[in-house]
Amino acid sequence: MGDTARHGGRSALAPQRPARLDLIGKIYAQEAAAGRSPTDYSKPPADAAEARPLAAYTGVYANGYYGALTVTASGGELTMRLGPKPTTFRLTHYDGDTYSFRTVGENAVGLSGVTFHGDRDGKATRVTVEAFDKNGLGVFTRR
Repeated sequence: MGDTARHGGRSALAPQRPARLDLIGKIYAQEAAAGRSPTDYSKPPADAAEARPLAAYTGVYANGYYGALTVTASGGELTMRLGPKPTTFRLTHYDGDTYSFRTVGENAVGLSGVTFHGDRDGKATRVTVEAFDKNGLGVFTRR
């Protein structure tokens, strides 16, 4: 029979939770939050700026580390496709030239940002994928 059943709660004689378990719990929580975006992409700002026409974003972008990233528009939505086993991610408009996508796999950190930059002939010239940019490697340049 446990402490709660015998005494209505934890008794002074019950074994205490070791402090190291609390420390380990805090370390795990820090690790889980480390890759998460500081922006809550699930809630666009009330005064969010409109996106440019989807054609401004579509095309192929290149990155020396991650390779090619292809942005396509279909049915009024944007997707990006990248990776050694190409994976397609739906992009959800957040604010202006910023979209979000849900990360997947062993390095998944929830929603992360995708921000388009620049303007050449009405098209974005670069895109930054926040989830890949921790070490400055997340910028893709239009081919």
